[in-house]
Amino acid sequence: MKTRLISGVCYIAILLAFYLLKTCVHDLCFDVLTYVFSLLGTYEIVRAMGDKMTKSERVIVRIFGIVCIPACVIAEYFFRYGVHVTGVLFIALGVALLSLLVIKHEETTPENIGVAIFSAVYPAIMLVVLVL
Repeated sequence: MKTRLISGVCYIAILLAFYLLKTCVHDLCFDVLTYVFSLLGTYEIVRAMGDKMTKSERVIVRIFGIVCIPACVIAEYFFRYGVHVTGVLFIALGVALLSLLVIKHEETTPENIGVAIFSAVYPAIMLVVLVL
């Protein structure tokens, strides 16, 4: 309960900082806070769904959450292909998760894969906020 309360306070502080930095400072500050917000959300979703996911699925989803937004921001800034890079990363996530059905077939089920993909959608939703 204490951890959820701390997460909720962090969410409110981040949303307030979103507004202030977007209107007063620079868009890059908004990108950094979106990244922090995405990391917190991914951590909370993976922790909440932890009993339905294997350890390797949790690691893959967390790596996706860590890599996704910086890759999108860098690709968008230099090449204007941020959303495309995100799509490629999401496909790579799907391939990595589906390969667990072969590599760790004793532990992995299609239900686990679905929960892991559901958990990985959070950074992708944050990217929609970032790009728009």
